[in-house]
Amino acid sequence: MRGPGSRWSHRGRRFGLPALASRPTMRAVEGNGSIAGRRVLHVQKAKGIGGSERHIIDLSAGLRAAGARPEILWMEEAGFGLDRLCDLCRAHHIPTDRIRIRGHLDPTLPARLHRWIRRSHADVIHLHLIHATLHGAAAAGRSTLVATRHGPAPYQKSLGLRLAIRLADLRCRRVIVPSRWMRDHTGRVDGTPAEKLRIVRHGIDSARFVPTTEARATARRQLGIAEASLVVGSVARLHPSTDHATLLEAFAQLRAACPEAHLVLIGSGPLEGVLRQRVAALNLISAVHFLLERSDVPAMLAAFDVAAISSHREGFCLAALEAMAAGRPVVATRIGALPELVTDGREGLLVPAGDACAFARALIDLARDPVLRQRLGKAAALAARAYTIERMTRETAQIYREAVGAH
Repeated sequence: MRGPGSRWSHRGRRFGLPALASRPTMRAVEGNGSIAGRRVLHVQKAKGIGGSERHIIDLSAGLRAAGARPEILWMEEAGFGLDRLCDLCRAHHIPTDRIRIRGHLDPTLPARLHRWIRRSHADVIHLHLIHATLHGAAAAGRSTLVATRHGPAPYQKSLGLRLAIRLADLRCRRVIVPSRWMRDHTGRVDGTPAEKLRIVRHGIDSARFVPTTEARATARRQLGIAEASLVVGSVARLHPSTDHATLLEAFAQLRAACPEAHLVLIGSGPLEGVLRQRVAALNLISAVHFLLERSDVPAMLAAFDVAAISSHREGFCLAALEAMAAGRPVVATRIGALPELVTDGREGLLVPAGDACAFARALIDLARDPVLRQRLGKAAALAARAYTIERMTRETAQIYREAVGAH
């Protein structure tokens, strides 16, 4: 996608990106017609490299391979530097820029965003999460809009914001959700018309997550964990919604039953200080490893024996899918879309949200039964193969075509 004149060619040089070819060099997504040459602008407020950000990058890479011309505009709030996120986009050859957002609702942003969108000449503006949806719907003029809900959000407790998002949805041609649960939730809570809702489950490159014996040994050596130790791992922001407090309580019970167990936490967030204090209070400092944000998640997954998801809400859970692709059994809360990903007793074990004792029992069962871990892990890896980037790209491209053709 291009903006005016040399706008994007200048950005390409600044970020070290190759110029986009004037004609696609790869075939468009098969089966649903061509999206070759279509300009797609993704917009999202970002705070770092999380699940939705990785999804946008994977989708953009898939669209680019299909001959489309995707670009990403990150809405950047003061205090949340996005240099690493833009570096990741650069590694995938996706043109990227940033626009400043001042607080949750920025009255100056729609006008600035409108000028930006008008110059981009996008065929489709794809808005992700609430901030982009609200500001983008106000800014996009007559542009074709598609929105994606990645998961339930705190704004849904506010009647005023629910009304605002309902009005924004009326402006969007289609609203994409990643699961059946999220479709039902969005229709019920936000009042989004059923005819606009489309399910597109996230996809990943499963091959990136297949661990090797060497990768496992290297990761454990870096962490200072012995090969014989049981490692429980979690990839999630340190945020109230991911409920690491319950996970720590469950791990303390596991550690009492299995003294060689370790817990690896990958992700950063506002609760880091509180959680470190809790680890110290539980006398688990030597057993809990805070890795914060990592760009080598596939390599770190190789060190895990079990993946833990303790969230209170999940519209999909990319972290669970990535752990499954790595062949790791998942212990997860029975909430949101997680039961659509993980069948209890087949790819992992499901427990009630907030129940540390039930979580601990599931971890202890897996710690004591390596045969069960292996069986669940094999089933998880097999199930993950269905969630491909190619399928996700093909289904999203079809929705773009619907949106462009809708009147």
